[in-house]
This record gives sequence, C-alpha cells and structure tokens, in this order.
Amino acid sequence: MIKQFAMLTKKPGMSFDAFVDRYENGHVPLIQRLVPFHTGYRRNFVVPAGGVGLGHVGGAAERPFFDVLTELTYDGPQKLKDLSAKLSDGSIADQIATDEAAFLDRSKMLMMAVDERSTPAERLQPRPAGHSGPPPIKQIALLKRKPGMTRDAFIEYYEKNHSELAMKILLRNKKPIFAGYKRNFPIPGGTFDMPHTSGTRPQFDYDVISEFWYWTQNDFQFFLDLCGERGIGAALELDESQFFDRSAINVFMADERITA
Repeated sequence: MIKQFAMLTKKPGMSFDAFVDRYENGHVPLIQRLVPFHTGYRRNFVVPAGGVGLGHVGGAAERPFFDVLTELTYDGPQKLKDLSAKLSDGSIADQIATDEAAFLDRSKMLMMAVDERSTPAERLQPRPAGHSGPPPIKQIALLKRKPGMTRDAFIEYYEKNHSELAMKILLRNKKPIFAGYKRNFPIPGGTFDMPHTSGTRPQFDYDVISEFWYWTQNDFQFFLDLCGERGIGAALELDESQFFDRSAINVFMADERITA
C-alpha cells in the first residue's frame, strides 16, 4: 500500500462551512469521476478553534497552516503511474486545476508520501455495543524529532518505546483509550509532483503525523484527564523529551469525512 497526504488551504475569504461543502459536494465527486485510482480517500478538516491543549504539554496548540489534511491510499506503484498518466491529459488536468482554484489556495498545496505504522485494532478499545461505522472522534498531532536525532532513530524510538508507553499507561477498562492509532512518517524526497500541481510546495517541518481515534466524547475527555494526571503526565513528558522537540507539539481535532 502507498499512502499520500495532501495539505490543502482554503481560498482567502472563504468560510469554513463553505469550504467543506464545496470540497465534499463539488471536488470529491469530480475526483471520483475523473481519476478514481485510489483505494482510500479521506478528508480531515481542521476544526475551527479545535486546538487541543494537553495537560502534560501546556500552552494552546497553534492552528496548522492548512485547512484540510487529505489522505489517499493506492494498491501499488502502478496505480500512481496510472494517475500520473491520466493527469498528463491536459483536458483532465485543467478540469481538476480549475476546480481546485475555485476553493483552494493552490500556491500552498503540499503533497507527500508517508510510511504508515498502525496499531492493530484488537489491542485498542473495542467497538461499543450498537455502534456502526468508524470511530467518530479524531485527533491529529504534528510532531518534530529532537534536534540532532536521525529519522531512523526517531522512528525506532517512537515505535518501540513511546507508542508502547502510551498503550501501557493511557488505559480505560484495562485497554488503551484509543479506538485507532496510526503514525505516519514523511518519506524523504517523497513529494508528489503531479502534472497539475508541480511547483507548489511549501515547507513541511514535521517528522510524523500521528492520528488518534476515540469511540465516544467520554473516551476523549478521559484521555485528556489522564494526560493531566501528575504521574502519567510526568511519564509522558519524560519519554517525549528523549526524542520530540516538545516546543513544536501541535495537536488539533479533525472532522473526518470518508469516501467508501
């Protein structure tokens, strides 16, 4: 599987609600019709005033530079080649670019490939009785590695130490509080220069995009309360200081929309 993230910013002066409506009811159907080479398609809209202040971190989270974090997954390299070939058709590329210009600031588009690491669902909170569909509450964290630390050492520490620590101490009913937990590490040089977007690439200064899901609002509040507990917060802070630049932690809530 190949996973791609696109960080997209709404057109200046456009309201959040109008942006979401235009993306979901205009652009998504266009992409599905013209270039349906993906096997997964998610839009994570950054909730206005949705910054999350964690008790062990302190301070309010800054809003990220983008308004939506779009996820696309592909079965393999051939699907990306097929996509690129399709976008090489000027008429198709022009349709997509014209539609993007109606609601996006195309000068701030950023696309990248990521290495996804996912915690198996059976290790996390079970689906509540009577609940259907995906977990409804989503939180995203943008995180940087400690200055001087290599990418490989950062990934190894996160996967073997920090994620396992979180699974051991952030518990509810003897199970980790999360309904889903993924770590997405940007691949060096893994930007996507599609024919209709080449030349638009702002700087992305983070080393992992972590995704967390919760089954209920009570679960999410329980997570916040755990982070604020003195012993748990201190343990998380100490471990984070081993590999994070803690001054750059950015956590926010996302309104996730999923195309089947």
